[in-house]
Amino acid sequence: KRNLSDHEVRAFLISSKTPAQKTLNSYGFAISETPGVFRSDDVLLRNIPLISLNDLADKPHNAFFKVFASRLREKKASIDMLMKNAVVSSNPEIVWLVEGLITYWFQNIGGHMQDELTPENVKELGKKFQSAILAGLSPEELVKEYGKERILSAFKPGERLSGLKLEERLAGMTIEELEEYIKRKKKAKK
Repeated sequence: KRNLSDHEVRAFLISSKTPAQKTLNSYGFAISETPGVFRSDDVLLRNIPLISLNDLADKPHNAFFKVFASRLREKKASIDMLMKNAVVSSNPEIVWLVEGLITYWFQNIGGHMQDELTPENVKELGKKFQSAILAGLSPEELVKEYGKERILSAFKPGERLSGLKLEERLAGMTIEELEEYIKRKKKAKK
């Protein structure tokens, strides 16, 4: 591990709610050129920006932070943006984290946090949420959502054919293809 110098470390104040103008004024904060980012002219706060999650721009680089905004509209927009991101949607760990947060918020609407909010707890909620959603989908809906190729690629060739009768396994093959296959198998045995 290396030690970081002072200019490599940055502190931020992050607010899930839009700060009241009175609060901003009392600490010398004013909106900066970046939406949702406030800077203070107070000597002690000059190097500590205040970030209002509700007011950040709807940009991909802000999406994960805006998941924690207090406004439901902002949360939903950021979750939609995250789930459309190929890197996020293809990583089960991140999907479970996002889905866990969604589940957690719906369980605690209007209430207070019941349990400690750790990444592990949130991922576990996400896994349960994902399992519940998948369990409710028909095979046709799963194929529509994930595609045949993606589903089949999860299985070895022998597993794909498991449970099929011989005729079903050979369906679609011509006699010539079958004869050629038999010749190759006999040759390989010798």
